[in-house]
Amino acid sequence: MASIPTPAEIQYQEKHAFDTQVPNIIATNAICFPIACTTVLLRFLSRRMSKIRYEADDWLVILGLLFTLGILICDCMGE
Repeated sequence: MASIPTPAEIQYQEKHAFDTQVPNIIATNAICFPIACTTVLLRFLSRRMSKIRYEADDWLVILGLLFTLGILICDCMGE
């Protein structure tokens, strides 16, 4: 069971009540999403150069990237 916060803990919580992690989330998305896009692009290029057919897993990777884009947009707009 949780204990009652001490006055020092309450003061800390009140002082930091409006701290936000939004800039960190946006920076992380700005770094990781282009890496993911590059990886998917290289996957498709390697399949094409090897003359291997695109399978269902390739299209599911694109679908996953689109869902990730949607989450990224929501993260950036949901400030």
